[in-house]
Amino acid sequence: MNYESQTRNQTSLISSGKFWALTFLLILIYSAFIFGQSTIYIDPTNSGDPNQNGSIDHPYDKWSDFSFVNGNTYLQKCGTTYTASTRVGIVDKSNITLGSYGTGAKPIIHRATGVGDIIGVERSSNVIINGFELKGDLHPAHTNGTWNAFGVGVGGDYSNPAVNHNIQIKNCDIHRCYCGVYGIRYNSAFPVSSEDIQVINCNIYDIDEDGIYLDYSFRPQIIGCHLWDINMQWFKGVTAPGDGIQLTWGCTNWLIQDCIIDKRSTAGKMSVIIAANDRTNPDYR
Repeated sequence: MNYESQTRNQTSLISSGKFWALTFLLILIYSAFIFGQSTIYIDPTNSGDPNQNGSIDHPYDKWSDFSFVNGNTYLQKCGTTYTASTRVGIVDKSNITLGSYGTGAKPIIHRATGVGDIIGVERSSNVIINGFELKGDLHPAHTNGTWNAFGVGVGGDYSNPAVNHNIQIKNCDIHRCYCGVYGIRYNSAFPVSSEDIQVINCNIYDIDEDGIYLDYSFRPQIIGCHLWDINMQWFKGVTAPGDGIQLTWGCTNWLIQDCIIDKRSTAGKMSVIIAANDRTNPDYR
């Protein structure tokens, strides 16, 4: 090998304008990627701040104060409660993370009024919901004590075939809800309602009907969850069809692993029901 020639070529490359132009371009692309991602802070106790801008010094006091932006992280302060009348809705978004900052108890999102999801995800991908307490309240139209909310909704769409991909719900406490995690195919013309829904290390309890209900879901994974006080409509004088986990109508490649489903407090129905599925590569441990 001609080391002198190789060294001369390397020196020529480093001193060339093309080399430095390419290096500068790569730095710009990397910087745009890093600095284009923002963290937005929410502190429901910060209602008196006229300079709210989502920074850690001037956090928003409501989840409704802003619109979700692809790639951003949204953090609610630990030990705080956000009282909601509508859902926190993530629609047509990607690479969104919801979590917490500070120290103390998990931040709470309390659906105190209205009916529907506490957090709803539609037609989105790569969404993480990490470390919240999600709780509903009494249904405004019922007098028998039923709950008004679904903890996290991850279902399909009536008019759009686009579905949720890779949605993680982890380290959450979900309670006082009609259903804990819920995702169905609303339009039978579409083949699936969701793909790669993951429910990990969640406590789901005091639920009127199903702890987790998914249909037409591809590769759902439920890992390390504890479910109890499910199907509580049994005590409310109405039909009680709730199961701990129900994967039905076209769920494939599913995984249920290391979960505790305690049905001792209620009668009727199942801890786990897998019904009307194409049992392609199931894994139940």
